[in-house]
Amino acid sequence: MKNYRFYINLILLSIHIFACSPSPRPIQFGHDQCADCKMIISDPRYGAELVTKKGKIYFYDSIECLAAAYQRADIDHQDIHSLWVVNFSIPETLIDARQACYLHSENLPSPMGLFLTAFIEKEERERMQREYDGTAMDWEAVLKLVRVKWLDR
Repeated sequence: MKNYRFYINLILLSIHIFACSPSPRPIQFGHDQCADCKMIISDPRYGAELVTKKGKIYFYDSIECLAAAYQRADIDHQDIHSLWVVNFSIPETLIDARQACYLHSENLPSPMGLFLTAFIEKEERERMQREYDGTAMDWEAVLKLVRVKWLDR
C-alpha cells in the first residue's frame, strides 16, 4: 500500500512540476521591445526570448542581442529557465536556442547586423548555406562570435 501512495504522489508531483513549468510566449512583432538594444521587434524571421525560472520573459530582436545579454549575465544564469530563438524557416516559431542550428552568413542580414540565423533542422541550415554561403554554427560558436565581435571590443 505504501508503494502505491508513493507512486501516486510521484505522478502528482510530476504533473505539478510540468504544468507549472515556465514557457515562452509568442513575440508580438511590431509591439514587443528588445530587452538589450530597445528596438521594436519587427522581423518575424528573427527574434529571441529568455525565460526565467519564475516565468518572467525577456524579448530580443536578434540572436546576437540574446547571446550578448546572456554572456553579460544581465539575468543571473541560475535564474534562467530557457533560451529561445525564432526558426527562420517558420517565422514566429520559437525553438530551443541551445538545440538550434545556426548559420552565420553575410548574405542573410539579421536585425542587429551580425548575420546570425537560426534553424531547427541541420538539413534546412545546410540548404540555406548552399544558397547563401556562410558558416554553420552551434550555440557555443554563436556565443564565441558575439563575444569576439561585440563584447571584447
